[in-house]
Amino acid sequence: MTTARNIGPWSIHERLGKVGNAKVWRATDSGGREVALKVIDAIHEQREQYKRFVREIGFLRSLEDTTGVLPLIDAHLPDTPTDEDRPWLAMPIATPIADALRDQPLETVVEAMATIAETLTRLHANGVGHRDIKPGNLYRLDGDWLVGDFGLVAVPTWRS
Repeated sequence: MTTARNIGPWSIHERLGKVGNAKVWRATDSGGREVALKVIDAIHEQREQYKRFVREIGFLRSLEDTTGVLPLIDAHLPDTPTDEDRPWLAMPIATPIADALRDQPLETVVEAMATIAETLTRLHANGVGHRDIKPGNLYRLDGDWLVGDFGLVAVPTWRS
C-alpha cells in the first residue's frame, strides 16, 4: 500500500510491519534517504507505551558506543503529541535475523549469536538490560549483526 502521507521530513511509503505499540513504515526524506520509520500509536504522555518510546529514544541518543546496536538516525518527541504530530524514530532498514539466517550454514548462525551475545554482554557490563531479546528484535545490516528495539531497556539511574 502506498500513501502520500508525510510525517516530519519523511514521505511514507509501504508499511513494513507493526511492533508492539507502533507501526513501522518504509520512508524517504527529500534527498531519497530510505529509513524504517517507527511511529508510535500512543500519544498520551502518561501511558506506559509512550514512556517506553521516550526511554528508547533517550537511551539510543545516550549511547557513546553503538557497536552492535541498530542505530538511531533521527527522532521526534513533540512537546504535546497529537494525532497530527506523533512521536517517531528513524532507523536504517535492516534484515530481520530470521530472514538473514534462513538457509545459512551453522557457522553463520553461531557467528551471529556470538556477536549478539558480545553486544549484550558489553551493554550489561555498563548496567544496561535489554529485557526483550527475541528474533524480532535482532537484525543484520551491512554485514553486521545488531540488537534493536530498546523500548523495554533497563538503565542504571546513575552514570559515572
